[in-house]
Amino acid sequence: MKKLIMAMVLFFLLIIVGIVSLINQVWNQNDVLFAEAERIVRAEMPDASVLEQGVYNGKQQWIWLCIMENDNVKQVLVPLEKQEEQPDFVIRDALEGITMQEAEEMVKQQVESIRQIFHTVLGVEDERIVWEVTYQDQSGKLGYYYIDFESGEFVKSFLL
Repeated sequence: MKKLIMAMVLFFLLIIVGIVSLINQVWNQNDVLFAEAERIVRAEMPDASVLEQGVYNGKQQWIWLCIMENDNVKQVLVPLEKQEEQPDFVIRDALEGITMQEAEEMVKQQVESIRQIFHTVLGVEDERIVWEVTYQDQSGKLGYYYIDFESGEFVKSFLL
């Protein structure tokens, strides 16, 4: 009986170690993606410093970097898998569009049942630069709300 209990404890410990290892790999993968995106951007803008970053998972995945260069804030998008005839990255002056905070405020005003905003990230959807605001509504459903970066116009939204 003791051997069976010891075997079960060992089995569960191995499962826990495996889960922790998997979580660590996912975290490290994002760090690698951010570092590669930063390397690509620094080749063109060596004095840039990263203020914020995120991963956009739309039709195409993008790494978003909010950078400071020469006292100017810029929004930079780097495609994870570059398509044919696509630039290495897309850059916009932050003053050309709405801020992350403005996008979140717009969602709070437009969606009545928001419980919590989880994260906001810049990405590209149908060749438009958009803010993707991910939130939870009062019923616990996950929502996505897309706002055009330059115009501040609603693009689309959906609930899961």
